[in-house]
Amino acid sequence: MWNRIDRTYLFLALGQFFLFSYSENFCAKVKQESVILKLNSVYTDGIAKNFLCNSKGF
Repeated sequence: MWNRIDRTYLFLALGQFFLFSYSENFCAKVKQESVILKLNSVYTDGIAKNFLCNSKGF
C-alpha cells in the first residue's frame, strides 16, 4: 500500500505536469489571439487610412 508521503509526491508531480501543460497551451492561445488582434488592427487601420485618403480627394 502507498503511504501518505508517496501519494503526496505523486499528487504534486501530477499537479506540476498538468499545470505546465495548461500554462503552455494557455500561453500559446494568448499569443495566437494577440497576433490575430494585431493583424485585425493593422487591417482595420489600413482600411481607415485608405478611406480617409480617398475621401480627401472629394
